[in-house]
Amino acid sequence: MSYLAFNTREREVHVRGWERHRLPGICQNFAWGLLGMTPASVSMERMEALLPEGHPLRDGQRKTGYAAQWAERYRLFFTQGDDRLIQWKGRRVLTYPVILNTVLDLGSDPMKLAARFAGQSYGHGWIDGPDRGWAADLITAGLLTDVFRMEIQVTDPSSIIPNTMVTKRHKAGWADVLELLREDDKGPVVLSVSTDDDFPNSSVLGVPYEGYEEILAEPNGNDQIWDLAELWLRNRHTGHKISEATHGEYRFDHRLSVWDLIATDYEARLDRALEEGRI
Repeated sequence: MSYLAFNTREREVHVRGWERHRLPGICQNFAWGLLGMTPASVSMERMEALLPEGHPLRDGQRKTGYAAQWAERYRLFFTQGDDRLIQWKGRRVLTYPVILNTVLDLGSDPMKLAARFAGQSYGHGWIDGPDRGWAADLITAGLLTDVFRMEIQVTDPSSIIPNTMVTKRHKAGWADVLELLREDDKGPVVLSVSTDDDFPNSSVLGVPYEGYEEILAEPNGNDQIWDLAELWLRNRHTGHKISEATHGEYRFDHRLSVWDLIATDYEARLDRALEEGRI
């Protein structure tokens, strides 16, 4: 299972794959809980009205005694990031940003950090040196509330003793991340995912692969590459910077959340997003 990597000039540490996949999951659950999609809720009618023509959920089941089943089907589309699910005046409202922005609107600070990790691990979200201690404090607070997990417990059949169950505890990797964040306050920490590009890499930095490998082969090659990487982060990638200064106001993509979709004045909010070119 793919892991989440935290990369610095000096070294790299990992958060286990099952913990990495949990982060978008808890964001999905948070947003779904606010949506409150039950047969008695106003949000069910609202979200059906926002479906585009021809969508599979426009099958009339909600109005024919199958509202609960319809809601469960909607949840599958919603949590799997179906970008055809929500439409306003012919324009799509991307679903995954709605989920993440709901956490950023209403979640605790550790939950907001989880949303940033969930949304920007593939895009090389990064934490600059002066914010490393702040990020470590948020992760610590999240460990206390179980937003982040220090370890998990798994019980499986024994591979040695028949008819016996064995319980094992596995570290998630957050302790290593905390150590990495707190050991320095000068260089950036950059996220990557093991199934995607490592960081740094030739493609991101715009260096031909052969030239990239030649630089790495030099005695101080790693420092040269990281010098280029830090220039790229600070001049070309500031939109993915995770910082204390912007933690409360950062939003993804169209900036819309579930809160906007179920609001009494949702039409005005969606019109404003349309006028501003966010959808």
